[in-house]
Amino acid sequence: MTTTRPVRPLYSLDGIVIATVLGSFIAGVFMVAANYTTLGSDALAKRTFLRGLVVYVVIIVLTMFMPNSLWIGVVFMFAQAALAFVLATQLQGPVLQYHKAQGVAFHGLLRSAIVGIFAGLVAIIAIVTIGTLIAFVA
Repeated sequence: MTTTRPVRPLYSLDGIVIATVLGSFIAGVFMVAANYTTLGSDALAKRTFLRGLVVYVVIIVLTMFMPNSLWIGVVFMFAQAALAFVLATQLQGPVLQYHKAQGVAFHGLLRSAIVGIFAGLVAIIAIVTIGTLIAFVA
């Protein structure tokens, strides 16, 4: 008798992009890292998250020097989503394609949207807290 190991769902590329649009680049980074954890690659998940966090800090610093405009904000948001899509495709594209070909379900897009919104809120709280601490110390 053959037993098969149950396969847990991963976040899809579509889900990663949706989360990034709703919650910024860090949401996509979190989901790619979560996929690595699900696949049993904890070290790769940690490395991906830390490097993604560095990229996110660079993104935040760049936004500080941009004009305050709705159109620039929208373009910047979609640029983050495009960057998350490209990086997720490079890092996990073949694994996600294999996962799909095996007929294994992905996490739903609603879950991805909720993760994105939550990640965005956490990022906002962290940025405001750090900004307040810097202003208080200075």
